[in-house]
Amino acid sequence: MSLAEAERSGRLDLETARGLRHAYQLAGLLPDPEGAAGKGSAGDAAGYQAHLNRLLISLGKIDLATLSDREKHELRDRLKAVAAFILKL
Repeated sequence: MSLAEAERSGRLDLETARGLRHAYQLAGLLPDPEGAAGKGSAGDAAGYQAHLNRLLISLGKIDLATLSDREKHELRDRLKAVAAFILKL
């Protein structure tokens, strides 16, 4: 049920999951294994790019017309950190 909710909310693209465990990791329900090959570390630019790509994919799946005012407000609040980061760049 958690995976289905993550997909409905746009946090998860099941087509990119390599298996059930990976789907749980992509949805943030399981931590990524430490030192996993290809994942990138906190200091690795490729790791950041993978996370940014996931964010962009997820945002692209959100149908803003179907969100309630409360959901739009929550989304706006969560994205303020991204906007602040962009301003620092």
